[in-house]
Amino acid sequence: MVSSRARFALHGLAFLAGLPAGESASFSQVFTYLRSWSERLVLSKGYVSKIFQDLSRAGLVRAVPGRSGDTGWPAIRERSPSSTSSG
Repeated sequence: MVSSRARFALHGLAFLAGLPAGESASFSQVFTYLRSWSERLVLSKGYVSKIFQDLSRAGLVRAVPGRSGDTGWPAIRERSPSSTSSG
C-alpha cells in the first residue's frame, strides 16, 4: 500500500512532468492541482511543502526563487534528465 504522502509526491511529480520542457510551476500551482486531485481530503500548504522539501533533498525537484508579486512560494522545477546520474 502506498502512503498518502507518497501519492501526493507522485501526483505532484506527474503534474511537473506534464509541463512543457523548461517550464516551471509555482508552489501555488502545484498545491492547487493536488488540492483539486484530492477533493475529499483536507490538504495544507505546510504538508505539501514538506513533501516537496523531501523531493528536493532527493534531487528530484529544485526550488527556484519566485518573481516579485507572486505568492511568495518558490517555483518547483523538474530536474533535467541530463543532470541525473546513473549509478
